[in-house]
Amino acid sequence: MDAVVQENADYKDTMHTKLQHFDNLITIHKANTNIAATASQNQIQPEFKLPSLCLPTFSGTEDESWDNFWDKFVNSVGSNANVAKTTKFTYLQGVLKNESLKVVFNLTFTDDGYDNAVQLLKDNYAEPERTIWHLTQKLLNINPPDGTADSLQALRLELDSLLKALKNKVN
Repeated sequence: MDAVVQENADYKDTMHTKLQHFDNLITIHKANTNIAATASQNQIQPEFKLPSLCLPTFSGTEDESWDNFWDKFVNSVGSNANVAKTTKFTYLQGVLKNESLKVVFNLTFTDDGYDNAVQLLKDNYAEPERTIWHLTQKLLNINPPDGTADSLQALRLELDSLLKALKNKVN
């Protein structure tokens, strides 16, 4: 019983620390909102359209893998040093849906806004336990092969992929 009480206290402390981080971000955001609003009224909006990219979307639901989404986003947009952070932020907001979009919706389109958005999303969704749960659910929901060579090969490849992903996450 003492271990459960201690675990609960540790969890409460961890959550308090995370919430304090968000309180700090909110305070900074409130202070910058008036400045950013005034500055954005004085800026001339560029008249160009961003190229269309085929990017995955992320809603923040339990059945989605943050790691999978983030790896694909970074490989498509996020790691390119020639792309401005404000442009990355535009792409990021374009692929977020529902709950995950609400996490970053009120941030401003600045370099700091992009950095804050990434940090908020990671704080909310980049949890190893969540990814392990997601991968385990996929493993448990694999359809059995129908006995053909193709279905056996597909099962082998899917099992190999899931087990390697689980091993990487657990390590």
